[in-house]
Amino acid sequence: MSKQRKTSYTVNLGDIHSAGRAYGYVGKNKIYVDGGIPHERVSAVLERTKHKFRGGKIASIHIASPSRVVPFCRHAGWCGGCNWQHMDYSAQLRWKKQILINALNKYAIETPEIPNVAASPLLQGYRNKAEYAFNTSCRIHPDEAGVCAGIGFHVGDLRDTVFDVKECFLLPAPPPTAVPKPTFAVIDVVDSLSVPRSFFYCLTITYGRKAVPKRR
Repeated sequence: MSKQRKTSYTVNLGDIHSAGRAYGYVGKNKIYVDGGIPHERVSAVLERTKHKFRGGKIASIHIASPSRVVPFCRHAGWCGGCNWQHMDYSAQLRWKKQILINALNKYAIETPEIPNVAASPLLQGYRNKAEYAFNTSCRIHPDEAGVCAGIGFHVGDLRDTVFDVKECFLLPAPPPTAVPKPTFAVIDVVDSLSVPRSFFYCLTITYGRKAVPKRR
């Protein structure tokens, strides 16, 4: 059976949703575009439709935003973590403020003037904890074909898929080129418990801080 050809639309992106996706309209249909920036004109390939939701990814950019930058991480674009790396930091702050204003306006909530978002002094290395997803059947992202680690981060909204993360610039500086992950040791332990092989698990690792047991 041949694969169904995906539909492509030319979209003028006008605003941004609270989930971080820029969107525009094709006729009366709202199209959410991953990796887009408001005021851009793009060709987007429709990949997801559910009820009234239509989402896609950029195939080409006809008019780029001045705020568009080259992401600093190789996993940007399909990692489920940083979805605004294609936008410079000052623009990120402006759009975060606008998302809040849009939400308040939507529900007719009156507030004093909204201040600007306070900028962080760190753009990288500001987290000390990472949560990895893994499964023992090694379902991995197609872009990582041939690497069957079975542990890493989720791919965007695909909660049943992981990829073998090579680097993460959110972890303490200097950014690790090889993120420490107890890959096969963890999977061996899971196997010894006779749990379903298609089940997904989460492992939280804290960097630079001792684990403190919680009292029950």
